[in-house]
Amino acid sequence: MKTNGFTLVELIISISLVLIVAVSGTLYLNSFNEKQKLQKGVTEIQSMVKQAQNFAKVKQPPFGSSDNVKFVQLYKSAAGNIEAKVNDVGATYFSNKIPDVEITFDIDQPVLYFWGGTGDLSEDNNGTFFGPTKTAEIKIVLNKGISVSEVVVINSFGGIL
Repeated sequence: MKTNGFTLVELIISISLVLIVAVSGTLYLNSFNEKQKLQKGVTEIQSMVKQAQNFAKVKQPPFGSSDNVKFVQLYKSAAGNIEAKVNDVGATYFSNKIPDVEITFDIDQPVLYFWGGTGDLSEDNNGTFFGPTKTAEIKIVLNKGISVSEVVVINSFGGIL
């Protein structure tokens, strides 16, 4: 005798398969979203590094300042912002925070210096500058569940790797 319909076992198997597909899709989407947040933070940091370097290359003083640009500093402020200043005591170009609260960053040196005119990356040794450093690194971390990180490397010519 043939019946028209599903048995309870067939119904349970069908629902289980649909749930497995839905859960795996959700997990993939969450992972993708986390990677996108991290990549957005990396892009913003790279943009700020390039902006500071460009200010140094063209020796453009900050708005309202008449300082002669010898170098541009890039550093992490106490408030957790990435900031760019001119000539150590000069005016600030920008002070930006990465908008996503789950993203943090650290610079491997206290301050990055970009020479005025060339934009080359240099380092400070007791107030005196000397030739370009090898590289500098900025580590960007997404602190959500499992920490995921990416490193932005800046070479001696200010190029971002």
